[in-house]
Amino acid sequence: GGWSPGLVWTQIDGPAAATIYASASEDTPVDFTLPGTYRFQLQGTDGGTVLVSETLVAVDDTYAQWALRNSLVTAPNEDEDGDGIENLCEYAYDLDPKVRDSFSVLALNNGAFEYTRYLRKSDIAYEIEESTSLSGWSGVANTLVSATADTEQHSYILPEGVRWFVRLKITR
Repeated sequence: GGWSPGLVWTQIDGPAAATIYASASEDTPVDFTLPGTYRFQLQGTDGGTVLVSETLVAVDDTYAQWALRNSLVTAPNEDEDGDGIENLCEYAYDLDPKVRDSFSVLALNNGAFEYTRYLRKSDIAYEIEESTSLSGWSGVANTLVSATADTEQHSYILPEGVRWFVRLKITR
């Protein structure tokens, strides 16, 4: 006879459990509760033959979804928990907007400023800016140091000989 496989979809990993609605179907709807990268396996069997295939699914987040998950009632440029970190920055770094955090978005490492960019936050942009006077900020090029499916590490080295100020600007 022909190939009439018994199919089974299973979730291998991901940031949360996903709901697979028709696990025995080749095409199935799936619901995700959190953003991130999910890995699924499709196994097909027909008699003694077993075929296995894996697939990755990247689920992006939005500020609106994050605000809803966290029952946020203040605007992106406000500070819900009073910790000095605006809601948009808390979203960019997956912080809890209801808990006072002590967190720095820029880390100084061997003379270079480093930051993490979360790729599943597709509705925001990250930009390093510099200034010599805390006014008249300008964007600067930075170096991609490393990357995973969900993050990128970036680095920026200040020019020598001048007093510089650096900030990470996060915008929607």
